[in-house]
Amino acid sequence: MRVKFFILVVLFFAYSYAKAQEEESSHPYSPHKVRTVIKGNPFSMLVGVIPLTSEFRLITEYAVSKNQSTQIGFSYLGKSPFLAIIESGNNINNNGFDQKLKVQGYRVQASHKFYFSQFGDNFNNSDFLAPQGFYVSPHISYSTAKIYMQYFQVYDIWIRATQFNANILIGGQLFLGKVAIDMFTGLGYKKNEWVERYSQTQITIIDPLDLGLPPTYNGSLKFSLGFNIGYGF
Repeated sequence: MRVKFFILVVLFFAYSYAKAQEEESSHPYSPHKVRTVIKGNPFSMLVGVIPLTSEFRLITEYAVSKNQSTQIGFSYLGKSPFLAIIESGNNINNNGFDQKLKVQGYRVQASHKFYFSQFGDNFNNSDFLAPQGFYVSPHISYSTAKIYMQYFQVYDIWIRATQFNANILIGGQLFLGKVAIDMFTGLGYKKNEWVERYSQTQITIIDPLDLGLPPTYNGSLKFSLGFNIGYGF
């Protein structure tokens, strides 16, 4: 899964670079109103892309041509506040020892945006749309996180969750001064896997439904709806 993901990323950026070179050759000057956007979503710190995680997200978008931009993001996944609350209410295991959880993981995502329309004639009369206006975007994301369970002061038991998804998104990015608001939705494919490790010889696959997750979590259809806010320059 990881190999396939990074192959897609390489092909993705090779295509982006080729398109950028083509546009730059025909437009040696690119008077974009904004060229780079740094953004994230503060609400992802409450609920991450993987259940029980908190996501600290940083995304960079860069205009690579007249009406196209490339966007890459990296996130650190930690313990969600909701899991911390559950843990604090049930922190004694059957042997009478304190039981603590530790969550560590990451997310990598990439997308390429094709801007096709502005928000209105008064918004920006330039033909150089990116990175503002309405867009359509292929998007890929890979996330993985381990939930470690501590017994006898040792974190030997863990559950690993991974999620891969590939989507087609449609959205719009608006600037209020230098503040960017990026809203999007879309459909795609996803694959979720949960594995539990008791020891080096005891590794089992977990059905997410046994963890109380909804039946749609096991499905391959991915529905996206979200937003990011940031700063453009």
